[in-house]
Amino acid sequence: TGKQTLEEVYEILANYDIKPNVHYPTFSDRPEHPKFRVVIFLEEPINNKKTYNVIMDSLDLILDIDKKCKDLSRRFLGGKNAVITNTIPINLEKFMTSIQKINLDNYVESNNFSPEFSESLLDINSDNDFFSIKSTSIAGEVRIDWDIDSDKIQILSEFKKGTWLTHEQLFGLALNFKYISGGLLRMKKIMMKFDKEGLTEYTDNNYRMLEYVRRMSYFPMPVHKFSPFAEDKLIEDIPTFFKKKEKIKIIDIEEKMCLKDVEKEFELEFKNAISSPDVDTVFLFSVPTGIGKTQLLTNVERSIIALPTNDLKNEVFERMSVPKTVSPDTIIFNDKTVQSLIDLYYKIGLPQKSAQLIRSIEKYTTDTDDILKAVDYLEKLDDCHDDMKSVITTHKRFLNSQDLPHTTVIFEEDPLDSLIEIKETSMKDIIYLEFLIPSVKSFVNYLRGLENGIYETPVMFDVEDLIKECNSFKGFDSNVFEFFTSKYFFINRKTGKINYVTKRDLPSDKKIIIMSATVPIDLYKKLYPNKKFKIFDRRNVEQVGKVVQHTERSCSRLSLEKFKDEVSEKVRGIPTITFKKFKYSFDSSCEDMHFFNCSGSDVLNGKDLAVVGTPHGSVIQYFLLAKVMGIEFEIRDGMMNNRIVRHRAFEFTFYCFEDENLRDIQFHVIESNLVQAVGRARTLRKDCTVSLYSNFPLYITTEFDPGS
Repeated sequence: TGKQTLEEVYEILANYDIKPNVHYPTFSDRPEHPKFRVVIFLEEPINNKKTYNVIMDSLDLILDIDKKCKDLSRRFLGGKNAVITNTIPINLEKFMTSIQKINLDNYVESNNFSPEFSESLLDINSDNDFFSIKSTSIAGEVRIDWDIDSDKIQILSEFKKGTWLTHEQLFGLALNFKYISGGLLRMKKIMMKFDKEGLTEYTDNNYRMLEYVRRMSYFPMPVHKFSPFAEDKLIEDIPTFFKKKEKIKIIDIEEKMCLKDVEKEFELEFKNAISSPDVDTVFLFSVPTGIGKTQLLTNVERSIIALPTNDLKNEVFERMSVPKTVSPDTIIFNDKTVQSLIDLYYKIGLPQKSAQLIRSIEKYTTDTDDILKAVDYLEKLDDCHDDMKSVITTHKRFLNSQDLPHTTVIFEEDPLDSLIEIKETSMKDIIYLEFLIPSVKSFVNYLRGLENGIYETPVMFDVEDLIKECNSFKGFDSNVFEFFTSKYFFINRKTGKINYVTKRDLPSDKKIIIMSATVPIDLYKKLYPNKKFKIFDRRNVEQVGKVVQHTERSCSRLSLEKFKDEVSEKVRGIPTITFKKFKYSFDSSCEDMHFFNCSGSDVLNGKDLAVVGTPHGSVIQYFLLAKVMGIEFEIRDGMMNNRIVRHRAFEFTFYCFEDENLRDIQFHVIESNLVQAVGRARTLRKDCTVSLYSNFPLYITTEFDPGS
């Protein structure tokens, strides 16, 4: 507006470590009344209106900004004689640190506390991730010895001694003290004490912030986000740091069933299910790992037997003692062009195009070996239609081609992951599809109008019509076509990522038998409310071996980032199943097994085993599963926190949802993966020991060790 020169603006901004990228005069610039624009480029866009307002209000404290230019919707014209002063865009988090300093230096003397400013601190320090705000404690739950414990965290020790803290540091401490018994009151007394002694000069704004934090449902901020001390760089949050390890309480002692009795009962009920005339009935057998499911299958005639993987499928095929055939394994073609095309079709959600290519293989290659592979593949598929034989196949193969004539289908292990699949695409690929098929524009506009959240997928196109209209399938990077067959999706506006869930129906003209140690009976009833179910639940069976569970560490992915060396030393030399990411942190990790990929394997039968981890799924996974099950919830009510819960026979503190339906889904994902991993040792029949490192209590655990 002419009251500050360009040089003065640059000098003021330099005091806060802000170096603009461009400046140029406006078209109305005059020597007697200079007008110019200063441009700051950020590494990423600002998607939060409150953050934008905080930035503009803070800059307005130090610069004489034209008030009209603060309008969020305002468009700025270019100009002539632009001067580039910095070619490097500014990191948003670093920029917000400068904005915070401006606010602290100029605004905190105001009589009115700014909740928007504290919310912007929370947004920036939680990495701006839609689901990243987390808590590891219940508000007011954690008790500490203020005389001893406060010296264990440097910023807390300095605060207690009277060191003056910035507003950002006070805000971070307050978010943590909210979860300490009497924490916010103690914090206020410390501030008042040193104000009175003249060591600090905290403002009314600082004190109002304490009451604001008390009222709001904010979670603890990681200490390393606001503490300037190197000693605090490994501390996540204060409540978790001080939280005492509580024992898991056994509130209901369930009597273990006799193994021999359950074996006899299971065999009888399985034969009854096989001979039952009830088509369109789902028989759910919830039985322990190692009970003998596979052995029963070897004598089943004229049925479809589906297993999780090709390896297990081939193993069972070899053991069958009745007329049988087997679905083909995936083909790997010699011709790289053909193989690349097939890989592309699968990646973007067009398995039917791959099938068409294989049936017309001679049009795509002259490689004799590849042609013979395709012929063999097609002959095996055709042989699967012989209803005089039992067909051994995989879960996904059967669910993708339910046209086989057999009337009985047996799933060895739970097929839920194949019935309900969560996949990913992107706005980039959908916009590219619009380029190829202009009629998709209406759907692109619909997506562009959405905020972060979960939505029901509108039925706007027939995917087969899209495939016919598309004249090229190259250029896509994700499974974009199956998105149009999904039920619900989650969109992240910042990244452009779209996660969606597809649901396959169980065939209505077949009898379904599902046998697994981890079959979620209640979830199946929610997924298929119109189906008739018959239940056989005998999970709690006495074991020959031992499962010793160590609960001192949660051993989640985040926990293992810090404590993997400590845990790996305890299980040195013992075969270990853990997360795929952490396999190489353990000297004896199982090469072909990890969480989410270990069901059915028998190579560890009778061996001592270590299982390390609490395999949480993603929050998006839980939300999408809940939606497809018809569970209603609000995302804002679905944030997780540590809370005392009851599950099966236990009472324990666990990081989970408050909503019971969401919690049931979460616990199934965790429990099923742990049970499958522990079950590889076959402790049901073998005298061996599984050492389980997780804070989620398993019903098959024989001994709990809470640690020191």
